[in-house]
Amino acid sequence: MKYYTMQNIITLLGVTKNTIINWEKSGKIPMPKRDDIFGHRYWTDADLEIMRELSKEIKGRVFETYRKQKILVYAPKEGRWKYQVIVHLPVPSGIIGKMRMSLDAFASKEKALNKAKECVDRMLKKYAGE
Repeated sequence: MKYYTMQNIITLLGVTKNTIINWEKSGKIPMPKRDDIFGHRYWTDADLEIMRELSKEIKGRVFETYRKQKILVYAPKEGRWKYQVIVHLPVPSGIIGKMRMSLDAFASKEKALNKAKECVDRMLKKYAGE
């Protein structure tokens, strides 16, 4: 019988250690065998298949996550500097690729516009000087 370590599971399924531990705590996967000395977890092939199904469910969902960040801003009414919390809203999956494609398209259009501008500038210099 083959056993899988935490790192094996993470690599095979593309999930995080915290996800696996949460599955353990919630009873979604069987408790693994443990190393008596170091306490390392070891899962069987059957356990791996259960986790594979759970990971498919996760990958089918879009996660709405956000991140908070503190920035230092000046409050003129109060006459002092203070920290303000700003929230970075989630970006749905797939949007990043579309944004990169749009950026590439804008960059190529910008190059074409710059060439056209240079051409118009040359024509203006040539004919305005006459």
